[in-house]
Amino acid sequence: MKQPIQLDELLERVSGNIEFINLMMDTFYNSCEERLSTMEREFEAHNYDELADRAHQLKGIVGNLSIKEAVGILKKLHEEARLKNDKQIKKLLLKLRQSIDKAHQFYLTDPIFKK
Repeated sequence: MKQPIQLDELLERVSGNIEFINLMMDTFYNSCEERLSTMEREFEAHNYDELADRAHQLKGIVGNLSIKEAVGILKKLHEEARLKNDKQIKKLLLKLRQSIDKAHQFYLTDPIFKK
């Protein structure tokens, strides 16, 4: 099974600085619920351009954290928001939450991240 966070890539990106990884992850997860809720509200309000922009921004963040599955989901979400495809957007928002939750659990339990 693939790791939800690509550790080799992440460690290379930060020159092996675990403390910096922990800081980045904690910062991300402290704001994550608000980000996801905002995207869901944008969808419910049919603010597709805003949703597409938020998906694009979040894609960069999770990419820097090497959460690969979420990157792919956000890329699709960005595209579907531009197309105003409600059915796909709804599915992708759910998949995004699940992917980020899976990565968060990995972060909380993998021994490499212990402080």
